[in-house]
This record gives sequence, structure tokens and C-alpha cells, in this order.
Amino acid sequence: METVGKWENYKGQQILICDYRNLRGKEYIAAIEENLSNARRSNRTDLLILTDIRDSVVDVEVSNKLKELAGDIKKITKKMAIVGLTGLKKLMLKFLNKVASMNIKPFEDINVAKEWLIQ
Repeated sequence: METVGKWENYKGQQILICDYRNLRGKEYIAAIEENLSNARRSNRTDLLILTDIRDSVVDVEVSNKLKELAGDIKKITKKMAIVGLTGLKKLMLKFLNKVASMNIKPFEDINVAKEWLIQ
């Protein structure tokens, strides 16, 4: 699998970019686990995370994995933005925000999302 996460220095702030574009099923789950592992290795609890899910498929398996890991993700995250929400993925975000008491903010534009993260 190609690397799905990278650190980007944006205006002096480190943002973890999680790229899930065009992923589905087990490949999507593996990417989530890889990014969470990468984030944990930073030993930080104030991460800025930008997630790109354009053209990805969030099925039951992926949804269950996200629910399972939501608490772990929250522990290490200061702010999280997401790009590429359509249809059922919007409902999934509302559910995740409610269940995990997270405040993941949706955006249509990656650069606008980055600006929000560093505010």
C-alpha cells in the first residue's frame, strides 16, 4: 500500500495529512491503522489532523473500525478537519462527533481546512 499519511509544515505548524482518497474496505482500515500508528509515534496529544476522504467508501466494516478507534484518536488530537464528505459520510461524521464527543469540522477546500486547523 502507498503511504497514506504524511506530516506537512503549514505556516510553522505541523499537520498530519491522512489521505484516504479512493479507498474502501480492508485497504481503508489498514490506512486508518497506519495513520493512527504514525500519530502515536509522535508522542503528542495536540495533533492537528486533516483527513481527505474524497471518493472513498465508508462501509459497515470501516464505520465499525472508526467507532472502535474514536477514543484513541480523540486522546491525541487537538483539532481535526475533514475534506470530501458526501451523502452517508456526512451522517457518519455527525455520529462520530456525538459518540466520541469530537468536533471534527467538514470542509470542501483543503487550504481552508488547513487555515482553520492552525487558528
